[in-house]
Amino acid sequence: MTVKTNEYWINEPFDGIALKIRIDTRLVKFGPLNAFTRSFEMYPRPWIGEINPKRQTFKLFRTKGSENTSDLSVVGRYTVRGAKPVIVVKHKLHFTVVMGAVGLLIFFIAAFFLLQKKGVIVHPAIQAVAFSAVILYYIYTIARDLHHDEKQIEKTLTRVLVREEDVDEEEDDIEDEDTFPRRLEHDSPD
Repeated sequence: MTVKTNEYWINEPFDGIALKIRIDTRLVKFGPLNAFTRSFEMYPRPWIGEINPKRQTFKLFRTKGSENTSDLSVVGRYTVRGAKPVIVVKHKLHFTVVMGAVGLLIFFIAAFFLLQKKGVIVHPAIQAVAFSAVILYYIYTIARDLHHDEKQIEKTLTRVLVREEDVDEEEDDIEDEDTFPRRLEHDSPD
């Protein structure tokens, strides 16, 4: 299920975008239910995912530690609209979000059922407020993940790549500036 869609208008081919993504991503091949082989990196990269150069798409999950990923996936597609390239990025809910919401519902039903079996009567209004508070917190964590994903993908896609030719030209310009004679102004004594 798509939560939000962002578009990034760019001036470079998909190869440049794929290079930017590769710099920040540990590339994996996703299996069923987005399963992938785990490896314990000492310094994890901001993204884990795959890039499909033939279809000009990518699918990423933001890493939240050495073993945890975001519950939202970032799926991007490179297209051309009106002779200008654009990357359409969709933030999609991962199946674990739905499983977590169902788990919370079952937990609350079971907790209040067990309290009732023990003779503790909890007013239905208090039950509704408690359930609403937990669900609102769960929605807040998803919204926070979405915000972090948006910031990170924007940072990755808008990165400026420096080519070696550009660095060489800049070094030549700096050397040329140093060879110009500098005029020093002195006060002449009268």
